[in-house]
Amino acid sequence: MLPKFPMGGGDSQSQSVRRFIDTAGLEWTVFDVVNAATEGGIPSSFLCFERGIDRRRLAPIPADWLECEALTLERYLKQAKAVHRSFASPDQFRERRR
Repeated sequence: MLPKFPMGGGDSQSQSVRRFIDTAGLEWTVFDVVNAATEGGIPSSFLCFERGIDRRRLAPIPADWLECEALTLERYLKQAKAVHRSFASPDQFRERRR
């Protein structure tokens, strides 16, 4: 299990982030997203799982996601829905090929 760390500029709405390695040996970053306004069917809050160009959303946010084990995060990952990214950097494509 990799460390958990907060993101944000020191405001009260800082974002929590975790990294974990799934049973296939792939490293994922997961963070919570809370939007004040939503559009296009995007939930107002969800967990975002990212690995290279892969991005998935899980809503609602599970209450235990900050403290749960990697296997539980992987179960949440499998429940999350894949989303299309309109932009990806060349580094993200390189990560996808691994």
